[in-house]
Amino acid sequence: MKDSASYGIETSGLSLVFPKVQERKQAIVDQLYKGVQYLMKRTRLPSSKEKGG
Repeated sequence: MKDSASYGIETSGLSLVFPKVQERKQAIVDQLYKGVQYLMKRTRLPSSKEKGG
């Protein structure tokens, strides 16, 4: 758990820093989104900018 602070988890008294957790989650989502966009562009697949939900 040496990198737990970067995930928003503090082990002294064990607490969760939710904004930091959300920040890390968003960084991962952004990275995955960019990767998928790159692959779609590379293979010339059509894409849509509509939101799912």
